[in-house]
Amino acid sequence: MARRRTVCLFVAACAAASLSLAACSDGGSEGATRGDGPAASTSSAPTPPPTTADSSPSSSGADDNPGPACASGSKASAGASRVRVWFFCGPDLQPAARPSPDADLEQYLVDELISGPTPREQAAGFEGSFSSDWGAQARVSRVGETVRVDFAPRPDRQRFLASSSFLIKPIERTLKSLPGVRSVVVLYDGEDLCEISDEC
Repeated sequence: MARRRTVCLFVAACAAASLSLAACSDGGSEGATRGDGPAASTSSAPTPPPTTADSSPSSSGADDNPGPACASGSKASAGASRVRVWFFCGPDLQPAARPSPDADLEQYLVDELISGPTPREQAAGFEGSFSSDWGAQARVSRVGETVRVDFAPRPDRQRFLASSSFLIKPIERTLKSLPGVRSVVVLYDGEDLCEISDEC
């Protein structure tokens, strides 16, 4: 009887041990599957964060420097049926296109300078030398290689004379761009504008 009980206890112990081993085996593989055990400890290199487009302002400087815009206007001035007038663009003079007139080219160009840049040219950075409220008038004549520009007298003489250097430069640059013109004389009521203004 005692021997039979011993055999039963031995069988029960073996069965318990088998169940325990099976449980350990299942837990190990489950841990590997979940990544909890040593089998899942292999690590890969960290993934770098995705790069984003640079949102900093453009370094082209187009908003701070009107020069390039004016320069593009000068390129548009090319063409057989067009002539050029020169306006200030910042500290420099740049050309702007105008339709070629049928006659009196020199007078036409000076009249265009007095009228000033178009709204589109102003938006591109061009500046006129003549204030829109001046109503300046000039008589233009050419003899040989010399062009004379004579401004009519004005009630605001001193204001006009004080701006003489700002007025003369685009006139000279525009007229000297014409074939055969080597000299430009700018007058105020028959007097040399440079001499009476002392600004040149």
